[in-house]
Amino acid sequence: MNENVVGQLQDLRAAPDEPYQGLGSAAARVRAAERRRHQRGAAVAAILVLVIAAVGVVLGFRRDTTDRLQPVTPPPNQGATYHNEIPPTKSPEPGSPTTSLGQIDWANSVMDLPPNEMCPHRRVQFTDGKASLGHWQYSIVRFGPPLYGDFDRDGFTDAVAIIECHGDDDVGGPESRFLIAAFAGNAKGGPTPIGVVDAMQAYIDPVLSSRHQGSTIVIDYRPAHDMPQVWAYRWNGTKFIRSN
Repeated sequence: MNENVVGQLQDLRAAPDEPYQGLGSAAARVRAAERRRHQRGAAVAAILVLVIAAVGVVLGFRRDTTDRLQPVTPPPNQGATYHNEIPPTKSPEPGSPTTSLGQIDWANSVMDLPPNEMCPHRRVQFTDGKASLGHWQYSIVRFGPPLYGDFDRDGFTDAVAIIECHGDDDVGGPESRFLIAAFAGNAKGGPTPIGVVDAMQAYIDPVLSSRHQGSTIVIDYRPAHDMPQVWAYRWNGTKFIRSN
């Protein structure tokens, strides 16, 4: 053993109560370096924790925003039923009656008249309510607008119009003859004859009215007369007949 080392050991034994002077300068530097390494490691770990937390917050926000922006498709309602509060209207077939008669300009219309014993022509074109055909003169609407109602009870609106005709001296004189006829609308919006309600020769313009919610046609042949002549007519399925 080295004599110097032995001497140092003997010196230590000789002074057991000498206080401990701490680590030497080299050991202190080592201990300080270790403390710095521990401090740097703790700081790095704390920074990593903060970064991870921040990334988690950002990802969560993006996912929440994406979810909120996605279109939402409602689930199908398997038990839903729907009811129309307004019943569907009946659509007429081409050529069948319609409810467009109220839009007709009767004074300037072309009318097909039903066969009758008073007015000989079957097709009359009116202009301003009048027409001239050979020896015959025709007029319409001077008695007022047509009478509207479901007179043949088919569910569609009909019109009853008064057509007046008279001839010159060559065909029997200027006495007025009246054709009271019922018309239905057609697919083109024009009047189609249903039939003759009545036809007669008279000197006073008749007046039209209706009863029984439009199913009965009433004709007053002597309005404002001391002896009235009022007749009612109803449709029997094929023609109009007098009901009183």
